[in-house]
Amino acid sequence: MKCKQVILLIFLSSNIVFTNNFHNQLIIPSVDIYNPSWEFAGQTISQKEEGVFAQLIEKLHDQLHVLCKQLNDKIRIDIGASIQQLDYYMEQKMFVDLYADYYKRLFGDIIDEEQQDDQTVFNFINLKLYYLQCKKPVHIRLKENLAIPAFSFGCDKQAHFLVVNRNLYNPEHIEEIYELAAQKKYEFYLAPHVNYHESRVIEYCNLLHFGIAQALSGVLHQGDYFSKLLIYFMYNNKSTSQETYTYGIDYIQYRSLLEACLQSKNPVEAAIFFEPQLDNLSQEFVLLWREFIENIKNCYDPEDLKSYEALSRQERQSHLYTLQDDDEDED
Repeated sequence: MKCKQVILLIFLSSNIVFTNNFHNQLIIPSVDIYNPSWEFAGQTISQKEEGVFAQLIEKLHDQLHVLCKQLNDKIRIDIGASIQQLDYYMEQKMFVDLYADYYKRLFGDIIDEEQQDDQTVFNFINLKLYYLQCKKPVHIRLKENLAIPAFSFGCDKQAHFLVVNRNLYNPEHIEEIYELAAQKKYEFYLAPHVNYHESRVIEYCNLLHFGIAQALSGVLHQGDYFSKLLIYFMYNNKSTSQETYTYGIDYIQYRSLLEACLQSKNPVEAAIFFEPQLDNLSQEFVLLWREFIENIKNCYDPEDLKSYEALSRQERQSHLYTLQDDDEDED
């Protein structure tokens, strides 16, 4: 997308057929909300009572509806257009081409490269996409030294790209996960203390699953494309404010984290582990995430939750002791 803003001088017709990117909805097709499949280290996690998770999903849908309406109201105040109208322009060739040109300049090497001949990694990712019921065509690319497990960009009219961290998604790690699963063993990944968040652990297989699920959220909602349109779109010579754009980005990030969390095999573990990702979001979303952690904990059978929390503490202590011993050996 060119840095100059596109000025739209026409008014929308009342008979326009709008598209729908489901901005105010959770897309979690891999989850049976009435009978969720949760576990930790091979141990089943049951619901506290029948229907409690389904009630939480309904509450989250209502919450997203309110948050999305707030975003829609901000857009209307700024430029006099709605989210549905922006969706309509996301289908237009002019905007599609601008978006594609923007990413050709930014990630031309990723877009043009041939798919690497690394069947172990690609088979693993494709199985995840199948499990998550992704029905959109996605091009998978590997890139080293990303700050996050994965991200996505693209649009329905051209193509979607899923870029995964080669340092995390590589044959050695994936083969190790398969071997551990065959032996019914479980490897945990430790995130050290950061800011006011204590150290956290997550099962390695859950970490890799989460990364793909969060990036896929952007594909299903066309989240990155929509966020770029919030920056550059002008309607009746008006553009969205920095406040509106920031709120929109925060909302997209929050929704993607929710969808990935809810599609993990241990949502409590994922919600706690990825909580620091919300530190750069507005306080509203930070508080909503804290509430989400408590709500999802309240869906777990109390004894199962207690067992998981004990294992989590044990794994954290084990990893921290190992790191301490390694530091002492280096000294």
